[in-house]
Amino acid sequence: MSFAAGMYGTGGPTCTAGPCNGNNFVMSVVSGSLPPGLQLDETFNINYWTIDGTPTQAGTYAFTMQVTPWNNNAGGIVGPSSTQQLTITVGTGHSDRAVIKGAGWNVHIGGLTISAWDANIGALWSVSVTSTGRVLISNAPRIAYYPIDGSQVVRKGMGYPCPFGGCDLTVTNNLGSSATVFLGKPTY
Repeated sequence: MSFAAGMYGTGGPTCTAGPCNGNNFVMSVVSGSLPPGLQLDETFNINYWTIDGTPTQAGTYAFTMQVTPWNNNAGGIVGPSSTQQLTITVGTGHSDRAVIKGAGWNVHIGGLTISAWDANIGALWSVSVTSTGRVLISNAPRIAYYPIDGSQVVRKGMGYPCPFGGCDLTVTNNLGSSATVFLGKPTY
């Protein structure tokens, strides 16, 4: 199953005039190792770092990330480095618990949107009305909401699926994760 997790640094240099012409941080793994099949990437070459790929071997992998403030306009390193110890555990095929952030139905687009976060970015999602079992979405891939980590949206155009006051929806993925979210009144 494909995986992605965004890596962020704070407190470093900022660009105050003109293009940065470079990054605000450089990140690297300075000890330990990422799980086989995962790598550290700078997404879009604009300071969005991510650990991504498809892990190939189960286990727990400890590593230390180093973050170094950097600015090409200022000639390179512009502050002290810092480190953070992290671990990634690769399982044997079962999903971690997806975090469902919310559900909404928009009158203008006539569509249901479920927003969630799950590092298993290759999972397929299904949505049903909890009280009736009516399937609204079946085995749909995520729509990348923020491309460098597990933020996602599952979206589909349809009629409002609940009594007007709202209802609970059951959200599941093909890895066995399940959560319930309340879908309120339609928004305009």
